[in-house]
Amino acid sequence: MTMRIIMAALGLAGAVAASADDAVFEGTSLPLEARRLVEDLSTCAAYYFNATKARPLREYEALYGAGERAMNRASRLLDRPRVDRLVGDAAVAMTAMTGGNWHHYHRVTARYGDFCAELVGEAQ
Repeated sequence: MTMRIIMAALGLAGAVAASADDAVFEGTSLPLEARRLVEDLSTCAAYYFNATKARPLREYEALYGAGERAMNRASRLLDRPRVDRLVGDAAVAMTAMTGGNWHHYHRVTARYGDFCAELVGEAQ
């Protein structure tokens, strides 16, 4: 893992952790590092799923596929209903960043795009 990924992960984990309910991890024995990875992957899943609404249709399959990969990786560490909740929370936060206007999705891309492309392995 490069220093860039580590630094971005810490930033994303902090942003998501502030909005994520700790109850999502209640009853799990996941170490902190795994929790951060699940949060980051869930955030990236939300990023890619939301991007399908804001980007050209020709990019839909690649974006949706990247979202699925992120979600599936997160689901290997935490059960799917909890991952769904984290993805939903992140999607709500991203929608707020756009002010509910998908033409402002560039704000979300500026914050999450490079990190998610590197974490999930999907170029923007």
